[in-house]
Amino acid sequence: MEKQPIDEMSRAVQPLLDIAAINQDIFQRMTELQTEYMSHCLENSLVQFKSAIDCITDPQASTQSQLDYCKTMEHLLSETAAQEYQAIHQAHDKINQVLESSYKHHSRFLNGIYPNPTRPV
Repeated sequence: MEKQPIDEMSRAVQPLLDIAAINQDIFQRMTELQTEYMSHCLENSLVQFKSAIDCITDPQASTQSQLDYCKTMEHLLSETAAQEYQAIHQAHDKINQVLESSYKHHSRFLNGIYPNPTRPV
């Protein structure tokens, strides 16, 4: 008899655990994306710095090097932002699915306890 309330409580808490796992996954993914982005930024900054030193006597080459650097950084930022947006959107969809299924389960449970709570007694 004691096992049934424990099972019911476990089922009631499971959506919270699912959402916590989704949040942990999205946090890890965002951390990976930001780490990768920062790594690329540092690499490109070093390449740009070396290029600027090599082109110090040629203003045209220096300008072209700076433009290439800016385009590369813009591309990296756009790509990272798109991946982050996609990851957040996927997490949002997963959380909505968990909430919808939880609502369906708990609404049946609550309707069993309180049939039609909107109707006056």
